[in-house]
Amino acid sequence: MTGSLSSQDPQKIYSFTHLQQFPVAITTAMSLNQALVDWRQDAISHVILVVIFLALLSLLAISFIRQIHRRRMRVEEELRYAQRELRKLNQSLEHWRAVMTSPACIIAAISIWPLPMSSTVR
Repeated sequence: MTGSLSSQDPQKIYSFTHLQQFPVAITTAMSLNQALVDWRQDAISHVILVVIFLALLSLLAISFIRQIHRRRMRVEEELRYAQRELRKLNQSLEHWRAVMTSPACIIAAISIWPLPMSSTVR
């Protein structure tokens, strides 16, 4: 039960109990501020721990984000290099295809390689 005796008194918490052996009731009163001191200290210490935990978690997240960004930049550079090399190889293949399909190359290939001989000529 809570209340105060007058409007100027701090709010108090009242408790009472009846003793079984004697015809007596015991009452106690404690100010609300006094009763909540331990709770407030626990709450403040928990808030401080949560803030520290969140700060460490934020630092870890920032570190991971930076690491991911560095890896992404490195992989993108590797991909650009691979793309340049692939284009060079493609250009080389296009050049050789043009050379190999030219009439002069075909005639030279025919003259170098003998045609397979068939057993019957008709």
